[in-house]
Amino acid sequence: MTHVHSCMQDAVEEALTVEERETVRSRAVRLLYDTGKPPEQVALHLLSITNPQGEWATECLRSAADIAVRRGAPAVAARYLRRALLETSSGGEDRAGVLLDLAEVERSVDLAVSTRFAFDALPLLSSPRDRAAAAVRVVPTMAGDRPVPVLRVIREISLELGDPDALTGIDRELALRLEARLRYAAVRDPVELTGVGARLDSLGPDPGMDTSAERELLTVLLYGATLTARPRAAEIARLATKVLRHEVASPTHMHTTMPLLVCTLTSTDAIGEFSALDTALEQARGRNASAEQALICIAQAWVLLRMGRPAKAGAAVADAVMMDLLERNRWDPMTTAMSMTVAVESRDVVLAERLLAIAPEWTDNPFLVACFGLLRGSVAAWRGALAPAVEILTDNGRELDRLGWRNPVLLPWRTSVALMCRRLGKTDVGLELAEEERVRAEAWGAPVGVGRALRVLGALTAGARGVTLSRGAVAALESSADKLELGKALLQLGTRLRVSGEPEATELLWRCRRLATECEVPSLAERARVELARAAVDAGRSPLTRSEQQVALMAASGRTNREIADTLMVGMRVVEKHLTSSYRKLKVGRRSELAAALRAAGHL
Repeated sequence: MTHVHSCMQDAVEEALTVEERETVRSRAVRLLYDTGKPPEQVALHLLSITNPQGEWATECLRSAADIAVRRGAPAVAARYLRRALLETSSGGEDRAGVLLDLAEVERSVDLAVSTRFAFDALPLLSSPRDRAAAAVRVVPTMAGDRPVPVLRVIREISLELGDPDALTGIDRELALRLEARLRYAAVRDPVELTGVGARLDSLGPDPGMDTSAERELLTVLLYGATLTARPRAAEIARLATKVLRHEVASPTHMHTTMPLLVCTLTSTDAIGEFSALDTALEQARGRNASAEQALICIAQAWVLLRMGRPAKAGAAVADAVMMDLLERNRWDPMTTAMSMTVAVESRDVVLAERLLAIAPEWTDNPFLVACFGLLRGSVAAWRGALAPAVEILTDNGRELDRLGWRNPVLLPWRTSVALMCRRLGKTDVGLELAEEERVRAEAWGAPVGVGRALRVLGALTAGARGVTLSRGAVAALESSADKLELGKALLQLGTRLRVSGEPEATELLWRCRRLATECEVPSLAERARVELARAAVDAGRSPLTRSEQQVALMAASGRTNREIADTLMVGMRVVEKHLTSSYRKLKVGRRSELAAALRAAGHL
């Protein structure tokens, strides 16, 4: 019977013209709506009809979209709303409402598309307040690389609404949010960026934070002040921490100034309480909100990097890249700086090349050009092309200085170039750059910046002065959240003191090894282990020769005699001879006791 009904349906449909089929479908869908069928059931049928159905269809599609969003299907909701645009093709405020709904839904999927829909709604709205309310639908960080005409529209609406300080109620809230977007867009302009500090000063030592709009503007101003490293980090951290107490990390908060708050606090070396980002990420996954997931991943990466977890930070940015956030949306300055700094400091070649591969081929944003230059210079250095790398990094770093981006924690290019200069035999040039960094870092005041600059200066300075600088680096970094940077300073000071026979060296090297293990940086842990073994030999605590140490360590790790012989390219008798001698000197009787004996002798 079903087969017969199917055949009859096909026959009837073939007998109808296109117009007749559309009419029949329209009547059937209206019948579903009139009999109270669920909005999504009706909306699915509306998707197959191209003729406008009237106000009832718009209402049904918007309701269906709301339901789809709540069940975690933003892409489906966007399809319903795009269909609703057919019902409002004549324009007017009804169409503006659908466009703004689309902007809201697309924020979870594609930020650039969301921005476009919000701006398409502006000409359709009659009052300044409505236009302002539509303009603030634009995610603050998406204003960073908008075309000049778009920014001009925001500025015109802001002027139309009036000075925030002269307004009250909802108008003041809207005006503050518009100013926040314009201030964020100004970070690409060195002249405009200098005005951020003056505006922050105008708010007084304790700016208002009672409303979300006040906090949004303040966060943007604090971010701008962080870029220019003005004023000192402690004052920025104090205000940013107070803002954070009012905010709760959630998927939707990633469309506010929350990412800027993360960047600001971590650049002051005040990590803050960002554990809620984990919960926000789970919520975003439950809603299938890919854009929100990617933004949260980048924020988490920055926190992890500033805590000294480069591998985990790189993995988090790689996750964001896999979600295509950066490829499908315009790059904004904040996302660019955070992603690229993670790639550079984690020395992740694969991630760096992936970021360069999806970078825009052309941009008129000088900041982005300079950032991509820093990344290319770092990749060149990793490949051994030090001289070209120094030139690329220096040129682009100086360009960032010209643009006003001078924070020594956010983009620490000078210390990287200084160490490369030493390898090229240009220690004087390296010392000059490292000294520049020290002056900037001490003016900013964040412990991680000061400690890193002193560590690099110590590495480039011989003798007692170098030891003093290295001690200063350790002292500064003791209060830093970046435990990896502290580990590097401990290794440098411990190595210097070992060479000079100071007993303090062993404890410093042990601390370095523990921190390196905690931060999951095996290369640093291995360097500390080697220095500890050398310290044991220097102190006469180890009776083993270096060859015996090498064989005994490999045996203690579980390798067979054959594997040790093959690795060292020696004969089996040589391995057996060294092991026999090691057993006798360490006073052990079997292989299982080697690890404990080597640890006691300072080799593990």
